[in-house]
Amino acid sequence: MRACQQHNRSLPAKYIRALLLIYGIFNAALYSSLLPLWEGFDEEFHYGYVQYLGAHHRFPVLGPTALSLEINRSIGLLPMSYIMIRNVRLKGVRTFDQYFALDSATRHSLYNEALSIPTDLRLSESAQYYTNYEVHHAPLAYLLMAIPDSLMSRVPLPRRVWIVRLLASMACVWLMFRGMWALGVEAGLDERFTAVLAFLMFSCQMFWATVAHIGNDWLAVPLAVWLIVWALRRNAVWLAVILGLGLLSKAYFLVFVPLYLLAAIFWYRKRDLLTLFAIPAILAGPWYSRNLMLYGNLSGRVEESNGVTTAGALQSLVSIPWLKSIPFMARGAFWMGNSSFTDFSISTMNTVLLLLVIALVLYVKSLYPGEADRRSLWSARLRSSRVFTPALGRDAFLWAPVVLFCGAMIYVTGSSYSFTKGEATAASPWYLQAVMPMLLCMAMLGCRRSGRLGRWIAMGSAVLWGYILAATYVAKLIPLYGGFAGGRSTLRDLGAWYLSDWSRTSDILNTTAMVPAAVLLTLLAILLTILAATVVALLRNRASF
Repeated sequence: MRACQQHNRSLPAKYIRALLLIYGIFNAALYSSLLPLWEGFDEEFHYGYVQYLGAHHRFPVLGPTALSLEINRSIGLLPMSYIMIRNVRLKGVRTFDQYFALDSATRHSLYNEALSIPTDLRLSESAQYYTNYEVHHAPLAYLLMAIPDSLMSRVPLPRRVWIVRLLASMACVWLMFRGMWALGVEAGLDERFTAVLAFLMFSCQMFWATVAHIGNDWLAVPLAVWLIVWALRRNAVWLAVILGLGLLSKAYFLVFVPLYLLAAIFWYRKRDLLTLFAIPAILAGPWYSRNLMLYGNLSGRVEESNGVTTAGALQSLVSIPWLKSIPFMARGAFWMGNSSFTDFSISTMNTVLLLLVIALVLYVKSLYPGEADRRSLWSARLRSSRVFTPALGRDAFLWAPVVLFCGAMIYVTGSSYSFTKGEATAASPWYLQAVMPMLLCMAMLGCRRSGRLGRWIAMGSAVLWGYILAATYVAKLIPLYGGFAGGRSTLRDLGAWYLSDWSRTSDILNTTAMVPAAVLLTLLAILLTILAATVVALLRNRASF
C-alpha cells in the first residue's frame, strides 16, 4: 500500500520529460542572450569562419584568412575579456572594466555604433587585429550556420550573431535531449535515473558556455552522444553515418576511431564492414585529405600545422605542472566563466567532483559481480561466444570514449605547451563536453545499481547542480556583465548591489547583453521557476527509485 501511495505521488514520466526539455530551451535562450558579443570562447574567429563561407562560397585556409572588416570594427567598439586581449595581444580594445568605467552616454553611443556597422563590410577581410586561427576546423557546423547568417546579411551584426546563436543552441538542446534519453535507455537506466542524467547535463554551466555561442560544438557534442547510442544499438548504417558527420563537425572525432574499429571487428558481420568503412570515408575523407595536402596533418590544428611534432608534444609532458593543470581542467569541465575565465567556489566544485567520483566508484564496483553472478556469467559465455563481460562489452562504449578522450587531452596539453613555449599548461576543458554525457551516464548507472546510497548520491547531485546553475546566472554572470566591481562577494553584498544599483546595472546590461535587461530578467525568472519545479519533480520521484 505504501509503495502504491509513493508511486501515485510521483509525476508521470511524460511531464518530467516536458519539464526537462523546457528547462533546456530556456537555458539556451537565457545563456545565448546574456553572453556579450565575442565573449564566447574564440567566438569572433568562429563567426569569421561562418561569415567567410557566406561571403565567398569557398573554404578558408589557415594562415592567410583574416577576420572581416565588419568583425574588426565591432572589436574596436565593444568590450572584450582581458584574457583574450592578453592572449591575442590586441591593441586599442577595451576590457569590460574599462567599458564599465565609461559614462552611460558613451557606452550607448558605442553600442549603437556597433548596431550601425555597414553590413557590406562582411565581404572584405583584414588582419587589423589577428588572422583567423579557427578556420582549420571541419566545416559542417559552420556550413549549417552560414545558411541563416547569409539570409540575414542585412541585419545588424550583434542581432545576427544572437539569432544564429539561438538557432544553433536550440537545435543542440533538441538533439541532446533526444540523445541523452536514448543513451539512458541503451545503457540500462530507467526513466527516473535518465531524467537525472538529462537534468545534470542541462545544469552544467560549461555545457552552455560550450554550445550557446558561435562555434562548432553545438553540433559536435550531440553527435558524440548519438555515436554512442547507435554503437550500443549495433546499427552499422547509422553508426557509420554519425561517425562521418562527426568527423565533418570536429576533428576530435578522430579520438573515437580506435573504438569504432574494434567494434567493426568484434561486433559486426563481414557484410557490414563495407558500410562501416565506406560511409565515413565518403563523408569525411575529402576533408581530411585536404588537411593533409594543405597542412601536412589530419586535424589541421594550429600547433601541428606550425611545426609541433608528436615527439615534441610527448616530450613536453614531463615539464607540465600537472598538479595545477589537472585540477584546473577537472573543475573547468563543469564551470568556467566564458572567455573571462572566472571561476566558481573551489569548495563547491570539489564537492561536485567528490559526488561524481563516488558515483563512478559505485559504477566500477558494479562491473565486478559476486561469486554467484560470476558463475552465471561464465555459463552464459560458454553458451555464446558473442557475450562479453560488462566492462568489455556494451559498457565499453561508455567508459572507453572517456578514457580515450582524456588521453587525447593530455596529448593536446603537451602540444599546446610545446607550441606556446610553456605558456599554455592545460588543454581547453570545454572539449570534455563531448564525453560528459557518457561520464554522467556511468555515474547514474553506479547510483542505480547501488541501492539507497546511490539514490542519495543522485538526488544530492541534482540539488547541488541546480543550485550552481541558479547561482551561475544570479551571482556570477549577471554581475560579471552588469558592472559589479565587488569581486568575490557574499550573498549580502550581491543582494545590496541588486537592490541599490539596479538602474546602473540594467543600463550596462543594455549595452553588453544581446537583449534588453528587462528581457533577461523575464527569462531568468521563468528559468528559475522551471528549475525549481524540475528539482521538486525529481525529489518527489526519489521514493520510487
